[in-house]
Amino acid sequence: MASNDWLTVTRQGQYVVCTLHREPVNTMNLEFWNQLSSLLASLEADKSVNGLIICSGLRRDVFTAGNDILELYAPNTSATRYIEFWRVSNLFLTKLYTTRLLTIAAIRGACPAGGCCLSLCCDIRIMTEQGSIGLNEVMRYMAL
Repeated sequence: MASNDWLTVTRQGQYVVCTLHREPVNTMNLEFWNQLSSLLASLEADKSVNGLIICSGLRRDVFTAGNDILELYAPNTSATRYIEFWRVSNLFLTKLYTTRLLTIAAIRGACPAGGCCLSLCCDIRIMTEQGSIGLNEVMRYMAL
């Protein structure tokens, strides 16, 4: 199939494997979310595709660390970009959750925060024994 900046897409029969590779930890900025959104839209339009597998191609054991903090840090962004970031990311997650495709998150290593959200929107999550998953906000309140 195709590749773009941070996604490598390969077809295996009726399934597509999307490998995330934005070093060092697959942080998701606006462009990353846009690439995922475009991929999902094209796969949904292709009736010969029945499933999507999302995995990490990083050198280290990280599925995705989640949203790019620099994208959300006020001095590095604008109000317009901040709003667009949340619009695009939440729209993608909603579409992933409701897609006709069978979706699988193949998790190797850490999967916190936005990575956890992405994987929870998939139908199936498969994780290595060394994997960890969770929402940072929940961990914080549990420690109180």
